[in-house]
Amino acid sequence: MYENEMKSGYPVNYDPDYAYDDENMPVPEQEPDEQSLAFQKEIEEREAFLQEHMTLPDGTTDLTTFGWTSLRRLMCKELPSIRYIVDGLLPQGLAILASPPKYGKSWLALDLCISVALGEPFFGRKTEPCDTLYLALEDSEQRLQARGQTVLGDRLPPENCYIGTLAGSLADRLPHQIEAFLRRWPGIGLIVIDTFQKVRVSARAGSNLYDKDYSDMGILKNIADAHNICILLVHHLRKAPEPGDPFARILGTQGINGASDTNFVMVREERSDDITHFYSAGRDVISEDLELQFDKQTCRWHPVANKAARTAEERYRADPLVQTAERLVRENPAGWQGTASELTGWVKETTGVNFTAVSLSKQMRGLRDNLLMYDNIVYNPPERTHGAQRTHVLYRVKNCPKAS
Repeated sequence: MYENEMKSGYPVNYDPDYAYDDENMPVPEQEPDEQSLAFQKEIEEREAFLQEHMTLPDGTTDLTTFGWTSLRRLMCKELPSIRYIVDGLLPQGLAILASPPKYGKSWLALDLCISVALGEPFFGRKTEPCDTLYLALEDSEQRLQARGQTVLGDRLPPENCYIGTLAGSLADRLPHQIEAFLRRWPGIGLIVIDTFQKVRVSARAGSNLYDKDYSDMGILKNIADAHNICILLVHHLRKAPEPGDPFARILGTQGINGASDTNFVMVREERSDDITHFYSAGRDVISEDLELQFDKQTCRWHPVANKAARTAEERYRADPLVQTAERLVRENPAGWQGTASELTGWVKETTGVNFTAVSLSKQMRGLRDNLLMYDNIVYNPPERTHGAQRTHVLYRVKNCPKAS
């Protein structure tokens, strides 16, 4: 019966050479044994059950409407793995790269297309070498030539990185142009459209903006999915910040955010900041917050190499025990010493945080190396003595190696 489907697992002697599809029963390449026949019988019973109980309103039982399959069949299929243009960062499908105006996202897009065409790492990550198409719809050939020379540096310009400055709209020519280009150059793996707004048609008065956004995105997503490529749309952010969620700032309705497979947002806390946050999220990537710096000589973006170390130092600086130690050696140049009770009192006065004597002693021991490395502060914990008062000692020394 159909209920048995829920209780059964794979056949014990399942052969990966069996050929499955969604229209026919599995046909083994050799004579099936009893367990394989039982597996086939269960599938037949399940399909009979569905035919009997899932009659459509018009009286038909055309279950292929859903493109359905059973989980067991799906798990038996040999499917290609997800294609990543940039390893772990940019998979196949439709992607959005958004930032405020004049943030340097077009420099990033050009560098991405060049790096992928050359098969060179991007953001320190492996790329899949393939042909690329960069539609720079807000730029002239003169500007693109100058930018290309800057970004390339000593590298030779790749023949398989194609540049376009003209394109139709989503409402008419663009989908046909992309399809024709892919037929002419089937090695294309990445298409960048800079910017998304340049290929859109204004919504009619009174129309549903969410539906319009979702429909526009759907046209490009269908192309990307059909050809197993990535289409990256360069886009803008709203002016008003959305606290807590950088992706909520993507210009347009949630139809844009929701229809894309991968989203990237570039923001800074202050426009003049040296560090730019590069947020990523998507269906086939792990959400990340990379920190980038823009090299004004090469006009290329690079991840901050020492982010992990800097983050560790930030945590160190925020520690109330560190803040207290800094105060004590600053106010006592010859050094400070005192009991655990006295030290907990200083921590309370300096930071407002309460520690027990036991907890304080344990955590101060854990900070010894960092105090010396970051601030040249030597910490000597109390020695185990009989009768004598046990004291903590802090003092600063010179010429100790700093954290890099």
